[in-house]
Amino acid sequence: MKGVITIAYNNLEKSIETKNILVEKLNKAGFEISENIEENTELIISIGGDGSFLKTIQDFKFPSVPMVVINTGHLGFFAEFDPDEIDEFIELYKNNDFTIQEVHPLKGSI
Repeated sequence: MKGVITIAYNNLEKSIETKNILVEKLNKAGFEISENIEENTELIISIGGDGSFLKTIQDFKFPSVPMVVINTGHLGFFAEFDPDEIDEFIELYKNNDFTIQEVHPLKGSI
């Protein structure tokens, strides 16, 4: 059994549609899906724009789990994939054909 893939998304129609397609395809590929960080979460997928990505980091308390972003926003500086590249993403992920780039977001308190 593969680990859990946690999916976070915003409430925009395109993001919800993308999430539904992604969940269906990941389930077919044998992955367990959650909207929460689980003990065996191996990947977090944030669906939305850069703001959604940053919100995901904040909501999950700066997780050490690798994260990928599917862009349904406008610019997508942090996004690696667009919704029409979901099949390509899943294939690359299943085949371990990826690299992990460490990004260290800063957390500030005033």
